[in-house]
Amino acid sequence: GGAMTSIPDPARKRAELQPDAPAFVDVADGRVTTFAAFDDRAERVAAALEEAGLAAGDRVAVLCLNATAFFVLLMAAGKAGLVLVPLNWRQPAAELRPVLVDCGARLLVTDAATAPTAAALATRTGVVLLALDDLEARAEATPIRRRRSMWTDDRVWYLLYASGTTGRPKAVIQTAGMMLA
Repeated sequence: GGAMTSIPDPARKRAELQPDAPAFVDVADGRVTTFAAFDDRAERVAAALEEAGLAAGDRVAVLCLNATAFFVLLMAAGKAGLVLVPLNWRQPAAELRPVLVDCGARLLVTDAATAPTAAALATRTGVVLLALDDLEARAEATPIRRRRSMWTDDRVWYLLYASGTTGRPKAVIQTAGMMLA
């Protein structure tokens, strides 16, 4: 790797450039989230995770169906310097357990649809469970901290687990610089 460089917080940058443009449109109810609102929610979720005692470098696993809330959490993790570990909701608890143990997640965020699998995982691993709805509610009540908007490009942002040739899942590290590329 070459010299460390900084890149702008992607959500903040978009919010500055196109605040009122739609970032997400919810297929279920047609609800539109603008780039400004998206950045806002991500800032609040980042602050709520910090209030819950998480610090830069901590791993946060997430088990949920595809939804705007996932991307809010992904961006919030980036803002707070947390490492997000998305789990595949199609996999049973038995297959997800080694991933959860390997990444050392302190928290598992889950939605209503995946709650039973998440509960089974928590029982076996001792990870702390947090419902996505509860996190969003906490975030709403958390004041926004406008944090520095530059990220170092080599910082670990999220881990994607892929099945290795030996059958044991291996973490593929994703950095902010890779996202930009």
